Formats: sequence, C-alpha cells, structure tokens
Amino acid sequence: MIESLIGVRKKLIKGLTLYSPIITIILVYLLDIDLAGYIAKMSPILDAELDSKPTLRFTLNSALFVLIVSLIIDFFKHPSEITVDITNNSRKKDSYFDIRSTEPHRPVIVHLDFKIDFKNKFIGWSVKRLGGLTLNCIYPHWIDCSIDNKTDLKTDTLLVDQKGEFVLDIGQTLQSKQNDLKLYVKLALISNSFDINEGELNPFIDLKTTKKANKLIIYLIIVLFFDIKISKYKIEARNDIR
Repeated sequence: MIESLIGVRKKLIKGLTLYSPIITIILVYLLDIDLAGYIAKMSPILDAELDSKPTLRFTLNSALFVLIVSLIIDFFKHPSEITVDITNNSRKKDSYFDIRSTEPHRPVIVHLDFKIDFKNKFIGWSVKRLGGLTLNCIYPHWIDCSIDNKTDLKTDTLLVDQKGEFVLDIGQTLQSKQNDLKLYVKLALISNSFDINEGELNPFIDLKTTKKANKLIIYLIIVLFFDIKISKYKIEARNDIR
C-alpha cells in the first residue's frame, strides 16, 4: 500500500514537471489568479506599473507561478530513502533446495542489508516521536529461518522471532541524533519441504505505533517524503537440480 501511494506521488511530480507551463497558463490566464497584484499592494509604484502594462502583470504572475511549482518539485524530488536488499553469498537473489537429497539440507546463508537516510532531521525526529518504524520479514512455512547475528543487534531490537516471521525495531537501532542507519542481518535458511515448493523472503516496512492518529501522520510523512526500494528473495524446493 505504502509503495503504491509513493508511486502516485512520483507520477504527480512528473506531471508537474511536464505540464508546469500549462498549469501556469491555467492559473494566470483562465482562473485569473493575480499574485503580482497582491505583491503590488505593498508598492504603489509597482501597482501603477502593472495597471498601465497588462503584459507586465501576466509576465510577473507567470514567473511567480513557475517559481512556486519549481520549488514544490525540488522539495519532493530528493526525499528520504529506505532500502532493503537481500542476497546470498554469490550476490544472487534466489536459492534452491534439492528435495531428492537424502542428506539433511545445509543452511543457505542470506544477507539482509537495511538502510534508511533521513534527508531532513525534522522528518527523522517526527517519525521516531510518533512511534517509529519496524522492519518485518515473512517467509514460507516450509522454511526454517534463523538470525545468525543476534548478538550484534541492540537489546530489544528483535520484537518478534517466530515461525514464518521476524520483526525488527528500527527505532531501537537509530540513535537520537543520527540521520542515517545501516543494519545488517545474517540469516540461515533450511528447507523442510519434501515436495516441490516456491516462496520468498518478503521484507516490508511497518509502523510500530498502534495509535490511529500517529499511524495516519507517519503514513502521510512516508508517502510525501520517502522513497522505498525493497527487494525480495526467491526460495524454491525443486527436484530437477543437477
């Protein structure tokens, strides 16, 4: 849901960039919005100039609206960023288990790299103040997934560690004056499947708070001020591996 709303924001910004001249003409010429007139009220000389030169009024209004649209585009063009990348030792994004094997499956080591970069200190402070974020990861029931580097994580970072899911508290890792964070989680995967199966490690960002008002505000902050890039990790139990 969050990622789809972020996609809508990106399309709106792209539309503003492409159609800013048309938007300016609609606002100035068709809707007759006169920003220059409001400014001219503070200067009788400018007011007289605008009254005597209609083209100057149109030009000044156009320039003001282009400036406003450009500032809006620039403000939303460089948002904060969250990235989650999952790879194995070969830097690939998939693993296969041979269900024909009579030997116990050896664990596959997978590396989850989480990064968050608050471009604005106030945004980071606001998100943490309102309850913070969690990094959740769900996986198939036929996979055993264990965190190999629990001792490297801060106390209380691991909120949930159960079959099919684990949850990490990002706020516990993020220091009070820190604007960016890198978190590494080492995972060991073992297949318990005796049949052909397909699934994936599916990480996603969620909210820690349970308060509806706080959730709404954080969702709004994320949609307006964040880019989120999350990769999934494919897992298969197969009988055709050579």
